[in-house]
Amino acid sequence: MTSRSTEEIKTRLSIVDLIQGYVRLEKSGINFRGRCPFHQERTPSFFVSPARQTWRCFGCQKGGDHFSFIEEIEGVEFPEALKMLAERTGVVITREDPRAISERARLLAICEDAAKFFELQLHASENPNRMNPVLRYLVSRGLIESTIKDFRLGYAPDSWDALYVCLTRKGYKESEIENAGLIIKKEQARSEERKYYDRYRNRIIFPITDASGRIIAFGGRIFPTQKLDEEKEAHSSRGALEGAAKYINSPETPLYNKSRVLYGFHRSKNTIREKNECVVVEGYMDAIMAHQAGVANTVAVSGTALTNDQLRILARLANSIIFAFDMDSAGQSATKRSLDLSSEFNISRKVLILPSGKDPADAVREDKNIFIMAVASSVPIMEYYFGEAGKQFDVQSPQGKKNSALFFLPHVKNLTNEIERAHWIQKFSDLISIPEIAIRAELDKMRGVRAEKFVLAPTNAHNRSRRELLEERLLCLYVHDPGKFEEVEKKFPEALPFVSLAHERFFAELQEKKSIQTAESKNFFEKLKFEAETMNYNALDVSEELLFVALGILAEYYKEQMSNLNVQIKSLEKSPNQDRMNGLLKNFNEVADKVKRYSA
Repeated sequence: MTSRSTEEIKTRLSIVDLIQGYVRLEKSGINFRGRCPFHQERTPSFFVSPARQTWRCFGCQKGGDHFSFIEEIEGVEFPEALKMLAERTGVVITREDPRAISERARLLAICEDAAKFFELQLHASENPNRMNPVLRYLVSRGLIESTIKDFRLGYAPDSWDALYVCLTRKGYKESEIENAGLIIKKEQARSEERKYYDRYRNRIIFPITDASGRIIAFGGRIFPTQKLDEEKEAHSSRGALEGAAKYINSPETPLYNKSRVLYGFHRSKNTIREKNECVVVEGYMDAIMAHQAGVANTVAVSGTALTNDQLRILARLANSIIFAFDMDSAGQSATKRSLDLSSEFNISRKVLILPSGKDPADAVREDKNIFIMAVASSVPIMEYYFGEAGKQFDVQSPQGKKNSALFFLPHVKNLTNEIERAHWIQKFSDLISIPEIAIRAELDKMRGVRAEKFVLAPTNAHNRSRRELLEERLLCLYVHDPGKFEEVEKKFPEALPFVSLAHERFFAELQEKKSIQTAESKNFFEKLKFEAETMNYNALDVSEELLFVALGILAEYYKEQMSNLNVQIKSLEKSPNQDRMNGLLKNFNEVADKVKRYSA
């Protein structure tokens, strides 16, 4: 592979178009900006430069080009990122890097071949004039042929080793197929027996893809004609008992991390970004039928609560999430956990309420407009909980007031905006005819209760001192407009003291107009230029900002000097030395005057 291939990929694919498949971007001057996909943030600090074909987050300090973004977001190494982008752009890689034939690449190939096998089984029929009974069942559930093909649904035959035989004949090793989650090793097997058997048997197969559309795992629903009790009696192995479960999914593999994957995300991500809204449902069929009804911004979590990673994925594309909320569903508690956890993210939360006893798939099959109208009429989550507090409890009785508070106030507690919190405290006070002060007292008691929180990992920016951050801003402004720095420098009463030796050396190189030689310095210079583009200062603002930052550096420097002098003065109080004390007090007063002057 030559550098020519990488440059051709960058030429054919705008970095803005690439990143917009993962992050909702808005125009910001000559650049684009959005919330960083690599750490949680409320104020966007992630910038993409179409002119430079680069990206950078000024919060977590990550940045790079097309390939580094794919490496970060997909969790792959360069060879696989190269292959993914080459396939997307149609660029032919002239010489394949031998590292590209990695374990992940083999597992992806196994999953793709398994999906083809399952698809073939679904569409096969012993009688050419009659539809396969499994396919006929899917059609009876409301799926049309194009939907079945688009989502690549399949069927695992009622056999212990059909897939095993198919994949081993293609040259895959048993250990590789097991690592892909498709076969299971028998705990005890006689020497003449096969040591592995298929994980999926007599099941409708739902391929699960990553954000790029590559198959990484499978979900299997038991074919409903099978009698579970008979199977349990006929077989006693662990595999047979697994087969008796209504749904089984791939285990965790090097490709598949269930806490990070959303079913249907590959198909829905662009629509989610365009509509700035995502619909979250519980199961595979719910998501597929929603897409068939035209609600293409739908994803599924397979009946579990959303995780931090999944919420972060959705929050970077949309400002609003609609949760399908089936009051009769066994998964209601998981939905509530998802709603509570999502309060930690800067997103609007709504609830989709369907007629009692219906899930999204049933609603679409009966009349797709039922589901479409439910999405359109979804209500903000706090309105929903407030309404339920009034419906479920007798708010006129003392016990009813108490129970409604236990139901409603935990959701108020999760609100991060104080104005929104005050609004609902006031409304709830009117509902149960209890003074706000009593409700706030109950909320204060609840604040000690441990709740799930999204913990933001510390970043380089957060670990640096204010002086270091000011120094970097000064260098950024200098790179942006060296001429203005020379004008403002005349107002500095003294040389700027740098706390970072690297900053001091870089600053000296800039002032002496030396060419930057090292790769580290060049990368830093490009980073500063990119950051300068995002500031959008006019000529006057640059001068004012330069003066403000320079004086801030001096003020921070002398604050540290004051702190050091204060320690020395206190140490002398224990062993008095009047001359030394007088000298320190004089220095302290002089430094204090400089702090006041530079802080003004």
